[in-house]
Amino acid sequence: MSKVALARGNDRYFNVYRALELIADEIELGRRIVIKPNFTSLDNQLAATHVDAVRAVLAFFSQFTETTIIVGEGTSRGKAYDAFKNYGYFDLVRHYNVGFMDLNHDETVEVRVLDSNFDPVPIRISKTIAQSDLRISVCPPKTHDEVLYTGVLKNMVSGSVVRKQKRISEILFKLFTRWRRNSGDDKMKLHQGYQATNLNLYEMATRIPPHLSIIDGFKAMQGNGPHYGEPVDMRLALASTDFLACDTVGSWLMGIDVSQIGYLSYCQQTGLGEGDIFNIEIVGDKLEECIVSAKPHYKWEEQLNWKIIDHERYLKWLTALADAET
Repeated sequence: MSKVALARGNDRYFNVYRALELIADEIELGRRIVIKPNFTSLDNQLAATHVDAVRAVLAFFSQFTETTIIVGEGTSRGKAYDAFKNYGYFDLVRHYNVGFMDLNHDETVEVRVLDSNFDPVPIRISKTIAQSDLRISVCPPKTHDEVLYTGVLKNMVSGSVVRKQKRISEILFKLFTRWRRNSGDDKMKLHQGYQATNLNLYEMATRIPPHLSIIDGFKAMQGNGPHYGEPVDMRLALASTDFLACDTVGSWLMGIDVSQIGYLSYCQQTGLGEGDIFNIEIVGDKLEECIVSAKPHYKWEEQLNWKIIDHERYLKWLTALADAET
C-alpha cells in the first residue's frame, strides 16, 4: 500500500518535519535535489508556499546530505526572485546549503502536449527539473478555477513549464489571453480548456512526477482559488513518495473526490500512483479528525466537463509519446 504521513499541530514547521520523519525510510536521496515551491502570487502568502514549510524540508535533508539543494520556481507572471525576496526565502542561505533558481530562465527540454483541438503542440520545460534525481513538490492545497483542485502534481508541472515572452501590461494580458494560448507563452499552451488541460497535466505526470510530495495544509485555500480564494484552517501537513496518494488524501480532506479531478483520475486509471483513499496507509494522525468542508470554486460544476469520449485512446497515445521522446 502507498503510505501518506499525516501530521497535525499548531506549528507549520514541525508539522512538515514530523510528516517527513514518518516516511523517512521511503525517501531515496539523489545527487541533484530540487525543491519546487508554489508561487501563484508574488505577494499573497495564502496563494504561495510558506518559507517555514521549505525550511523544515531543508532541515530534514541537512541530516543526510551536504549537496546544495536548489529551490526553483517558474512564476506565471513577474520574477521568481521577487517572490523569494517577498516571502523571506533568501534568509535560508544563512542556515542551509541552498541555492535559488528562476526556472523561467533555465535551459529547456522540449516536450509535446495537446492544444484545444487535441493536436500536439511543443512546449518547453525546465531542464533542471527534468534531470533532477529528487524532485520535491511543496505547496498548499487549493481549489482551482479550471481543474477543481491543485496540489503537489499540478504545482510541479505548471511551475516547470518555462515562460519566455515579452512583457505586456495587465490590461493586455487580460485582453489577449486567448491569443496567448497559441503564442510563445508555454504556460498558456498547457492550459487549453477543461478537457485538454486535464490530459496535458496527466501527460506531464508521466514525465516529471514529484519523487517526494509535501502538502503544507496549515492554511488551505477555498473558494475562488488558486489566486483569490479564502483561507481555511487545516493545521496539518502531508508527505508521501506517491504523489497521487498525497493529492488523493489532500483533496479528500478538502471534500473533493479524486474521481472528479480529471488529471488525477487519469493518473489513477493508468497506474501512476494510488488514487483509492481506502488503499492508502495513513501514518501519524487520524484522517477522520482532519476533514474540513472547503468551499469549491464557483465554477466547479462547469469544471466537471473534462471527460471526453474515447479518452483511453488519448491516454495511451500520450504515454507512448512520452516514452518515445524519453
